[in-house]
Amino acid sequence: HSRSITSIQGGNDIDRYNTASESATFWDDYWLFLERIREHVNRDYFGTRVGFTATREGLTSGLLAAGGVFQDLAEVVDVIGVTYYPLDGDYRVKDQDNVYDDLEELVETFPASSYPNQRIHLQEIGYPTSSANNSSERDQAEFYCKAFKASDS
Repeated sequence: HSRSITSIQGGNDIDRYNTASESATFWDDYWLFLERIREHVNRDYFGTRVGFTATREGLTSGLLAAGGVFQDLAEVVDVIGVTYYPLDGDYRVKDQDNVYDDLEELVETFPASSYPNQRIHLQEIGYPTSSANNSSERDQAEFYCKAFKASDS
């Protein structure tokens, strides 16, 4: 059995990258970087997809989403990678009943009608079990059940 690389993500949680010391053209340059990766991969690795990864919050409601940066980047990639850990600012778990709405908001942000060639990959998804996070193993299990049901729809 041969294995193949299915996708290459040109950055992880890029919405958390501190661009304060970068040039004003940083995101334009990053767009070109992704475009060059995609050209190379399409030429030499048929069938391999290229993308970037950001947090669900960053993709749907962060400053880069509001500024259209992610929408611009989505035009040059095949995969929009997502990391999803529903935590508040104190690293406590958010209400897991929001899982469906959280994932629906993600799909609505990058609708197939506007981005027909892109796929959304839940690259990382997690829910802690620690009582310090206001959680438990049972809460984690329930979260994953809800997350799979939400992704199925």
